[in-house]
Amino acid sequence: MDNGKDANRYGDHSGLREKLLEQFQPLQEKLCSALEDLQDLLTQFRKNTSLAGIFDAPMISVQLMKGVDALFGSPSPKIVQRGQNTMQKPISWPDIVTASNCKIENKEAGIFHYHLDDVEAIAELSEFQHSIVLSGLLQKLTQPWSYKRDVQTELYTLSSIADTAGLSIQLASRSEFAQVTSGIGNIP
Repeated sequence: MDNGKDANRYGDHSGLREKLLEQFQPLQEKLCSALEDLQDLLTQFRKNTSLAGIFDAPMISVQLMKGVDALFGSPSPKIVQRGQNTMQKPISWPDIVTASNCKIENKEAGIFHYHLDDVEAIAELSEFQHSIVLSGLLQKLTQPWSYKRDVQTELYTLSSIADTAGLSIQLASRSEFAQVTSGIGNIP
């Protein structure tokens, strides 16, 4: 057989390598990124950090945290003073617990003022409410990096992350399927 006929029959492959490299470049970049993330995770594991902290996975949702008042049978923290540039929304437990800069002032027997720079307000807490904040319970519910490593927390975190990843994969595959099927009519 003539080599010229074979080349025409199977097509010209001279640009195939470049086309393949171009097609697989995004996948290669994603794999490299995933490997870098794994290296970062290994670094975190070596630091004895909990999975909840690594994945920033709180053990309680913000919606549940907003209902924490009922859990403790106490009202929301009372606002004593607001900054001039703040809106008139109520202060919630998450505002107090997650405040990056909070100064506590003991005003009188059983009354504490929390100066919250994040929301530009001063909240008044009873001794009971102050004790709840000091116990660290609310922080542990909302700030996963404060967890110590333990089996139950790690299992819960892995389960939550697996559920989230599964939902993300489902949504992505539906989106890709829709794109592929919408383009079928355009194939020559």
